[in-house]
Amino acid sequence: MPALWDESLAIYDAQLKSKPDDLESLLQRARVHGWRGNAAKSIADYERYLAKKPREEVRIELAGVLRSSKDPAVLQRAAAI
Repeated sequence: MPALWDESLAIYDAQLKSKPDDLESLLQRARVHGWRGNAAKSIADYERYLAKKPREEVRIELAGVLRSSKDPAVLQRAAAI
């Protein structure tokens, strides 16, 4: 799976480089970062997505990433969602 995630990230990175406002690629990249355990990158992508397109189901995904973090500051943010 990790090789597939690396390939997916490369595709989403390239897509976002050419089309920075591609929200679907941004959301998918946030998910892949979350699955890989890269909470900081995942959170940043989720927040960027939500700033442009607020959706409750995406907020719930973000809350899951926040809650999976071991960082107390991040966990506190999760409680606020």
